[in-house]
Amino acid sequence: MKRLTASEIRELLNAGEPGFARGGGDFAVTSVCTDTRKITKGCLFVPIVGANFDGHEFIDEAFAKGAAGAISGRPGECRDRVISVPDTLDALGRLASAYKASLNVKTVAVTGSVGKTTTKEMTAAAVSAGFRTQKTAGNFNNNIGMPLTLLTVSPEHEAAVVEMGMSAAGEISALSRLARPDIAIITNIGTSHIEYLGSRENICKAKLEILDGMKKGSVIILNGDDPYLADRPETEGFRVLYYGIRNPLAQVIAENVREEARGVAFTAVYPGGRVEICCAMAGEHIVYDALAAFSAALCMGVRPELAAKAISEVLPEGMRQRVCTMGDVDVIMDCYNANPDSMNAALKVLSAKSGRRIALLGDMLELGSYSETAHTELGKTAAQSADILVAVGRFASCVAAGAKRAGMAGERVFTPERSNAPDLLYGILRPGDTVLVKGSRGMKMEDIMADCEQKMKHGTV
Repeated sequence: MKRLTASEIRELLNAGEPGFARGGGDFAVTSVCTDTRKITKGCLFVPIVGANFDGHEFIDEAFAKGAAGAISGRPGECRDRVISVPDTLDALGRLASAYKASLNVKTVAVTGSVGKTTTKEMTAAAVSAGFRTQKTAGNFNNNIGMPLTLLTVSPEHEAAVVEMGMSAAGEISALSRLARPDIAIITNIGTSHIEYLGSRENICKAKLEILDGMKKGSVIILNGDDPYLADRPETEGFRVLYYGIRNPLAQVIAENVREEARGVAFTAVYPGGRVEICCAMAGEHIVYDALAAFSAALCMGVRPELAAKAISEVLPEGMRQRVCTMGDVDVIMDCYNANPDSMNAALKVLSAKSGRRIALLGDMLELGSYSETAHTELGKTAAQSADILVAVGRFASCVAAGAKRAGMAGERVFTPERSNAPDLLYGILRPGDTVLVKGSRGMKMEDIMADCEQKMKHGTV
């Protein structure tokens, strides 16, 4: 972020509504923070009001830790170094949007049901091969995280890659109007948040709200193999670029897709050429993420061979499909999140492994009335992909029932209490096994595997 004075902050906040921001005196900041635990010297503190907390109570603490100024939404709070606004969350978005608009930065926005963060990471890498690029940190993709990302862009940056998440209609629209993307990517339309939106068609409409902040003629990059994204009336007036594996009409296509020791490799065929891409992650779903990123880089004018090389060097973040070894057992740790689409993709990766394949699966959260059906279907898929199934959580019985219905023998299906899962798993494992560990973030599936690993270190597998 470039240095901003209080006067410049007020000017940016008042750009769309004169008089929105008042007072505060004179100070200067070099960053923006909403969490007093992460205060840095010289930052602007923006207190957020939540359901169970009010950040305004920590303004003095922020100053004591080195904040240079603050924004306040409390009526009548007029004091030195505190700019008064009607609403701090609104102010954060206004400030980020006006600040980004003041810079000459091309922006790529990424949304979709599955693969947003991996696609964002790959896109940032590919675009960085040709431009100085800033990107969303982790999955800071909501109405707090995305504005904070925009405020980290500096004058030396030439591009920004931002991730946009949602749980309800209207949220992507709001984020897009703040970021004003030049290029947008929609990875796919799955069943995430179907509890709130009711159908995949409604989910698709919500994702397509990303167009709301874009100028006509801008580029929208869509998964050409996703039936919900084909021939959408919402894209009229935009330049549509399709990517895919099976759709012959896609402009960017993956051919010769193959699993290799390091991950998945393929040939990216694009107008005017072809190039090899080898990803350090496994599975067909990773091919789609890489194709989306490669397409965005092409639209930005990055040399194809440089974009392909950059994508090939991207490593999985955190607990997203991290492949590791525990003793003589291979583990696919994919515990960041889970929904029916990502579960199916992960199980497809497991199914391609040699040796015994063990699926350790936890609940998929936020599916509402669809939960029992989704977990039963998950069990059916697991039966075709794994040799042994261990399911934990509230819907473990549904997963087990689905697996048995699909023909998996009962003695290969286990539904232990969570506390007993490490012991059970340790008793099952043999050298040469591959274990997939996956569940929604709230299930903390990695803890089960960590406890099992401790037992492995004191015994043998």
